Amino acid sequence: MCYYYATNQCRRASYRACSPATPVRPAQQPLAYGGVYNAASGTIAMNGAGVATPITIMDAAMPLKDVTTAASALVVKDGGTYRINYSASYADAVYAYVRFYVESNGVPVPGSYTQRNTIPNQVENAAQSVLFPLPAGAVVRLMSVSDNGGSRLYFDREGVDLEVERVAP
Repeated sequence: MCYYYATNQCRRASYRACSPATPVRPAQQPLAYGGVYNAASGTIAMNGAGVATPITIMDAAMPLKDVTTAASALVVKDGGTYRINYSASYADAVYAYVRFYVESNGVPVPGSYTQRNTIPNQVENAAQSVLFPLPAGAVVRLMSVSDNGGSRLYFDREGVDLEVERVAP
């Protein structure tokens, strides 16, 4: 007798009948996703010591499904639990303590903070991923705060990005 495994390779079996191969399900597609990044290098002048500043140089969209872009931010169509990811590779001309985080509708998302002490003209990297429930129409934005009012964050081409992926309704 001959039967098929999930790999569709035929194998000889003993004289007893075997059950058919279990069908293989294709990987489930994400419910919604999208992202923005900076296509060109750019500089963000901080709004002052301890003042939150939006990262506004993300001008290019990644593939989008039920997510739209709006001024370096992402707007989700439907509510649900989302995986929110960001990464930033940047330099500052001054010594500073720089913190990045994500906000949803103007409110900081818990667990999305990263913080770095910058050395002048040294490239720093920050990245974070967090699961968070977002309501329909939520505006998700990447923010930064510096303890030095003279901070100017320089981002190289494709040096900063923000992504969302809906993982549960």
